Amino acid sequence: MKHNKLVTYQYRYIKKTGELILVYVNYRKNTNIRWYEIYIPYSGEHSEVTKEFLLKDTIPIKREEYAELTNILLMCGKLEPNSKIINRLPKI
Repeated sequence: MKHNKLVTYQYRYIKKTGELILVYVNYRKNTNIRWYEIYIPYSGEHSEVTKEFLLKDTIPIKREEYAELTNILLMCGKLEPNSKIINRLPKI
């Protein structure tokens, strides 16, 4: 996962499984088309999702978990250094 510009993520957990996901807004260059995607850091999977799924089937992590998770993901190469973690869903 290589990005040249700052990418804004929100950490969330999937309610049913407790799995950590990173939510971000993807976009198509030269258009105004944007959509939510999730990145599952431990498997490397990406998936397009709806805002409804995010609000109904996931929960944000606790703010006090941010620093530790970020350090772990950076050390494992699962998070780019040009990432910004926020506590609200990124806006489309």
